[in-house]
Amino acid sequence: MIDLTDLQEDILTLAVKNPEMTNEEIADVLDCSPNWVGEVRRKYEHAVDESQVDDSLNTVRGNAQTVKSSSGGGGLLGFFIIMPLELSLAFTVWALENSLRLSVWLLEKTLALSIWLLELPFRILGGLAGSSKNER
Repeated sequence: MIDLTDLQEDILTLAVKNPEMTNEEIADVLDCSPNWVGEVRRKYEHAVDESQVDDSLNTVRGNAQTVKSSSGGGGLLGFFIIMPLELSLAFTVWALENSLRLSVWLLEKTLALSIWLLELPFRILGGLAGSSKNER
């Protein structure tokens, strides 16, 4: 008997129940690396058939059949409902990432300005002290 983690079982469940799914698609569903999915499939998929897996997934809500129907979603349902939802989710993630980058950039600039303002009196005093030495 093969001793597998919940994630490995879910990878094999999706791979066996949905053989058309790529490693990337399975990785997206299970929130793991496509390389890990490929490694698990290479090691264990040959030893598992459909009768040995059930539809339930351990690491995400739902089951292998619902994942299959929501991952591609062909037809009118997929075109008018699922695709716009996936696109809006992708846009939201993009906006959050860019918002985070902008926030980090603003924080960096604010810190740089704060440090410059802290150093300013010392630079002025250093400049005055330097010019008074030159006058002697």
